[in-house]
Order: sequence, then structure tokens, then C-alpha cells
Amino acid sequence: MLAGIAVEVVAAQSIMGPATTVRTVDGRQMLNAAEALAGRLNLSGFHGLDFILEDNTGIAYLIELNPRCAMPCHLRLGGGRDLIGSLYSELSGQPSIQPPLVLSGDIVSYFPQAWLSDPKSETLRTGYHDVPWGEPELLKELLLLPWPDRSFLARTSDRFRNMTFEQRSARSFRFQSLPAAGHGLGSANLEGQRGEVL
Repeated sequence: MLAGIAVEVVAAQSIMGPATTVRTVDGRQMLNAAEALAGRLNLSGFHGLDFILEDNTGIAYLIELNPRCAMPCHLRLGGGRDLIGSLYSELSGQPSIQPPLVLSGDIVSYFPQAWLSDPKSETLRTGYHDVPWGEPELLKELLLLPWPDRSFLARTSDRFRNMTFEQRSARSFRFQSLPAAGHGLGSANLEGQRGEVL
């Protein structure tokens, strides 16, 4: 395994929906499992592993393996946590020239999901914002409604119901802050909180 990032879900669009805010963690157990799986299954490329972390013990249980880039794949966190830079170095034989991100803490708010789902969230004031400021066209596209909500039928229906842009975007992003668990981290359900490793 070239590199890996472990995160715990702080907030999600729904109880088992995509994360909107995550906490970067050491996640040694999750990373060890990812490395063992990659070796045993001879995996190549980007893979996202989803885990449930048991509340009382913090033991990670693998629940899903996805052969694709997941949300934190592009984060350049350095120190074996830069998936893109590690792949570049492996393929080119050159060290990555991109500097790692400097986070002021361990919270990452995904853009635009975190902004649209809960604009008053405390994590938006304190966490790192994953915003592509250097790509204005991408930034503009990401702030638009999802494709299904842009269709003529959806817009016509919304006009008849007198729905505002904020109401329409809230329909696509149903925010759920995960309640705190005994060890100070969010909990996705009674069995534990979700963790991911890439």
C-alpha cells in the first residue's frame, strides 16, 4: 500500500449517507486492515474501506470495500497520507512537488456538502474547508443544485410549490450531526461510529 488516510465521520447527509464533515485520525487498525486486504487481494488503484468503530473499545469492523476514489482521496496530508502524491511518485520516480495541506486541527468539511447541509455548523467556523478556490469554474458548478433537481420538471414542480433555492438545496442535503460517543467522537448508531480508510 502506497499511502492511506483514516477518518471518522463527524457529520453526514443522513445516518448512513455520505459524510459532510470528517475528523482525520491515526486509525492504525483501519490502515493495517487496508494494507492486509490490498496485499491479500492484490488490489491496485484507489479503494475506500468503510468501518464501524465499536463505541466502548474502538475496535474497527470492516463493512465495505469500494474500488474507487472516496471523498478524502485528494487531500494531501503528507507523511504517508498523500494518496495522489504517492501515486505520482511511484509512477514517475520523482518526489511529489506539491506541499501538504496545513490543517489547523483535525476536522475537514467537504465542499459543498458541509456548506449546503448545515451552514450554521460549528465545524464550518473551526475546521478546514475543502474548497477548490483555484478552480472558479469548478467552484461555480459545485454550488449548483444536483442534476436531478435542475431538470425542467423539478424546477416547474418547485415553482408550483413556491420553493426557494435554499429549500431545494436542503431537500438534497439532509444534514445529521452524529451524537457524541463515550470517547468524545460522533456515533453513527448504537453499534458504533463510522470510520473510513483510503
